[in-house]
Amino acid sequence: MRSFKGKIGLLTIIFVTSFPLVVWVFSAPLSPRFGDLFSILSSLGQLTAIVGTTLFSLALLLSARLWFLEEYFGGLDRMYNVHHKIGTLALLFLLVHPLLLAFRYAPTSLYLTATYLLPSGDWPKNLGIIALVILMGLLGVTFYAKWRYQIRKFLHQILGIVFFIGALHAFLISGALSTMSLLKWSLMCFAILALSAYLYRTIFGRMTVSRYTYKVHAVHQLDETVTEVVMHSEGARMQYLPGQFLFVRFKQGGIERETHPFSISSAPSEPVLRITAKALGDFTNELRNLQVGATALVEGPFGSFTYLYGTNRNQIWIAGGIGITPFLNMARNLRMNPQSGHSIDFYYSTKTAEEMIFLKELTEIAQVYPGLRVIPYNADQYGFLTMDAVQKLSSEIMGKDIYVCGPPPMMHSLIAQCQAKGVPKHLIHSEEFKLL
Repeated sequence: MRSFKGKIGLLTIIFVTSFPLVVWVFSAPLSPRFGDLFSILSSLGQLTAIVGTTLFSLALLLSARLWFLEEYFGGLDRMYNVHHKIGTLALLFLLVHPLLLAFRYAPTSLYLTATYLLPSGDWPKNLGIIALVILMGLLGVTFYAKWRYQIRKFLHQILGIVFFIGALHAFLISGALSTMSLLKWSLMCFAILALSAYLYRTIFGRMTVSRYTYKVHAVHQLDETVTEVVMHSEGARMQYLPGQFLFVRFKQGGIERETHPFSISSAPSEPVLRITAKALGDFTNELRNLQVGATALVEGPFGSFTYLYGTNRNQIWIAGGIGITPFLNMARNLRMNPQSGHSIDFYYSTKTAEEMIFLKELTEIAQVYPGLRVIPYNADQYGFLTMDAVQKLSSEIMGKDIYVCGPPPMMHSLIAQCQAKGVPKHLIHSEEFKLL
């Protein structure tokens, strides 16, 4: 049931994208709209604009991080992946749209073709040109420039303004929308929803988005690169499931005041909230400088990467490097619930044995919870972990839920190996989160 529910979001996107196309098709006879090359290119130009605008609307809506939508995509990480993909598709359709309209003049006038995309006295068309140029620049920077996260995030946030300019172009210019009322109003509804989500999250997010207030209670430097932050609530505590993650923003001088995602490493029943991070960038490097008493604004919880949603109580957990953090949450929860009845083989994979900084604690949990078998696996000694090795050490992988979290190349490889061995997709669980 959860597997089907996690696909509803994607099915809804297909339906919403198809609806205006169906309206366009049945709004007038097709023959005149595909009677000659000029008409064909004009019609295709309209269709690409409709699809691009709809997908752009949906991409903005998904970027608002609305908690009640994530379960229909199988988790926020998957919802954001869909956001990236449909945003890219929207760009492609919106790029093709003006090219089709320009090339419809090619058989009769190369001059008109060459000058079609230049600014003129037609301001509705100029708005479209402006939106397209800015969109190309912003997405090029977002995908390819290796600038600081804050700059890329700022540029990403401007996409809502670009969408507004593009929407004005669509609704002011003479064309399909000016003659097809149902099409016009359906696209207008999508645009209003998208702009509302943009205002809610991006423009007024600090006022409109609900957050929990915590105070930093302790900062532990677990090794040269890994930092644990322990927080106490200042009021209502966030309720979460083992394996979920949160977004946090710290209010302290010298610490970047941007919101970042972290897996929760504390068990839900603990009186404190813990996050554990490896220094992989500017913000994670700054965590070690957090001071006790600093305010933390926490949003969440998010994600469906939890053993509680598994189909089977027999499970395999595979953690690679700092991908251990959601499993720490889950293992600590097992310690608090020794009668849960789960039987778990937990592979703790790192490059070296010295990097297994949580091995001692996990071994202690396994002594309290006999159903947990911790299997340390370091690449220097055994090579990279493979599903062949897992199958050998665990005897059988079929009929078990398999959870994988770690560096993306490792996850992609292990998931592909699971599928090659015939493990059904609904039994393979992973979490890969990209903020931009």
